[in-house]
Amino acid sequence: MEGEDDEDSKMIPPPIIPMGYKIPKKHEVETSTPVSTTPVLEIKKDRLCHEHGERIRDIRAYQFSLFRRRNAIDRHL
Repeated sequence: MEGEDDEDSKMIPPPIIPMGYKIPKKHEVETSTPVSTTPVLEIKKDRLCHEHGERIRDIRAYQFSLFRRRNAIDRHL
């Protein structure tokens, strides 16, 4: 009977601690670098350029020309 009690006490598994995570002690502060999952977008040098890469001198005139072009395209459809 005593032999069975010893075997039962050995059957208890030890506590499981994940190896990938370090448990900070009381005097330690957890310092981990946050990792951003946001994709980095390509930054354009000059946003005021049209599709051919030429600098837009007068943004209002350019927007008006785009508006007129859009209206002409819509009329043909």
